[in-house]
Amino acid sequence: MKFLQLIFYSSLLLAAPIVFAQTSVKCDVNLLPKSITETLSSRYAEWKIKTVDDLESYDRELWLKNNPHDCPGFTSGHFLGSTDRSFAVLLVPKEPDANGYKVIFFAKSDSESPYVPKIIAESKSQNSASMVIYRVPPGTYADAERTRRVQIRLDSFQLEILEASATLYFWQGGRFQHLLTSE
Repeated sequence: MKFLQLIFYSSLLLAAPIVFAQTSVKCDVNLLPKSITETLSSRYAEWKIKTVDDLESYDRELWLKNNPHDCPGFTSGHFLGSTDRSFAVLLVPKEPDANGYKVIFFAKSDSESPYVPKIIAESKSQNSASMVIYRVPPGTYADAERTRRVQIRLDSFQLEILEASATLYFWQGGRFQHLLTSE
């Protein structure tokens, strides 16, 4: 009996860091500007921001190991310029078994205006279970075959299907470009 109790309590201790990490993740929509949350509620009511809880067990552990303080459903950075902060949001269906996703980009046209949404990528059929979004810093990035390289001077964001593929979205030439960085 004591042996079984020891195994039980040991398993609780091993699981504690994962539970703690999940509660420390910043997937709080209150971290987004109010005009963004209002737009999401009114225009995208059947969608929700991807959270750590939406990831399957293995993907959740992988995400938390590499991004313990980030939300897999939104990121912010200086995507359009060095002064104003903008946001990229990964939306998934509210219905648990539904497929699809939307990447919505939010930027201001000036400092007084609300954040304006723009759909950057979307699919109605792709499974988004392992999908995450995150900011990447300026730098040089190459495509999956290493045949194309881009030098990015601003923050960018990456849409990744964990351990499967990743697409980099970056601002260049007055619009968003994309580069498949792994497959």
